[in-house]
This record gives sequence, structure tokens and C-alpha cells, in this order.
Amino acid sequence: MLRLHPLIKQKKHIIFDYNGTILYDTNICVEILSQLLQSHGRPVVNEATYRECFHFPISSFYTQMGFDFERESFEQLSRRYMNLYLSHVHRCKVYHGFRDLVQQLRKESIKVSILTALNHDALHDQLVDFNLGAYFDAAFGLYNHHAISKVQRGHELMQHVGVSAQDTLIIGDTDHDLEVAESLGIELVVARAFKPLDVILTMSREYYLSGGAYFLLKGRKEKIQEELELVKKNFRDREIEVIPLVSPVLDVERHLVRI
Repeated sequence: MLRLHPLIKQKKHIIFDYNGTILYDTNICVEILSQLLQSHGRPVVNEATYRECFHFPISSFYTQMGFDFERESFEQLSRRYMNLYLSHVHRCKVYHGFRDLVQQLRKESIKVSILTALNHDALHDQLVDFNLGAYFDAAFGLYNHHAISKVQRGHELMQHVGVSAQDTLIIGDTDHDLEVAESLGIELVVARAFKPLDVILTMSREYYLSGGAYFLLKGRKEKIQEELELVKKNFRDREIEVIPLVSPVLDVERHLVRI
């Protein structure tokens, strides 16, 4: 993650998503979702399906996964999910290099904050448990377990920190982070691009047309080239750069797609 530093050091405020961006918890989320699906007589999911289908609002994601809200309400499912998540979150790990990156940013007087769909109180409890509290100028979660939207809390966070959108960058891992960036007027997004590139650009078309920049973390170059063929059909006016990355912990292909 420290490799992101040259790309973001010109900003004055960095907003991090939490789940899936700072904290690697995807395996736990897949386990819990599969457990809930089994209780509804639905097939379990693997990590690839989870990444492909996950989206906000969570109620829509749950419907896509096949949950029957007549059998168990969304509110009940949300509580059950969160109770299971909180009982297993201690198994999660902070992403390699995150602490080094934030320490470097703070040395350069760059403000660092969190904006997450996680419950606000649960977030602050976890920051203590993972010894992360001292790294942030602000940490904003939601005040419910329904993960409806981070947009309103994002506006509150921006007002609290007092740095302009022009001088702010958002780092996240879902399509909702793109929606938040567009709503807040933030012009640069760094994200783990679980969705195909053409889907990401289409769902953030206004952001794209306004000149917003993307740094998207992807895997195999062969797959990236396939996605770029679809991009070229509808998005022809921007230069795209594919930059090889070396993972310090995984022997896998990783690339940064810069748009």
C-alpha cells in the first residue's frame, strides 16, 4: 500500500474506506453471508461471486443473493449479520503497508480520515482493538447497521475536517465509494476494481465526464486487456495506462490501471 504514496501525496486530505480497504475482512464476510444464505435454503457463495455481486444499498444486494424478506426482515438479517461479524472480526488483519503509508502521510501534515458504512460505535471499538485510533484525524461510520449510504456522513466528514474537495482524495473498494466521491465533488479515486472497467466508468459517468481521475487496482493483465476492449467502445477520449505492481506478500499478478 505504501506504493500509493507518490500518487496521493499532492493532496491535503485522504479519506479511506475501512472494510476491505484498511481491514481485510472479505473472507469473514463471505463466511457469514454463506451461513445466512444456508439458513434461508440458498446456496453458499465463494469470494469471487461475493466480489462480483456486492453493492449498495445492502438491501438490494441481499435481494440479489436470494434472501426472502417475508421470511426474515432486512432489519433482522442486518442484526444477525452484524452480531456474527462482530464475533469474528478479531480474525481479520490490517492490510500490509497501511500503517507505513499513513505514518508517512501524517509526517507530511496530510489529514487522514475514515468514512465507512460500518456502525460508528463498532468502528471506534475496532480502531482501539487493532491499535489504529491514533492514525486518524476523524473516523465517521453510520448510526445504524443497515449500511444504506455513506453520502450524508461524507458531507458531515468534509465539513468536520475543513479541507476542500479539490484537495481531498478517496480510497475505497466498492462502487459506492465512487458514488460518494461524485457526490462530494472529489476529483480523484483510488479503488480496488472488483467490477469490470467499463461498468465502473458507466456507473460513474458524470464523474468521468467531469474529468475525474481513477487509479484502479486490478489483477491479471490478460483480463485487463479484455475489459479495455469494452471500454474503448464507449470511452475513447481518455488515456489509459496499465502499470505492473509487485505484491510484497502475494505471488500474483497485480496492476494499477490509471485513467
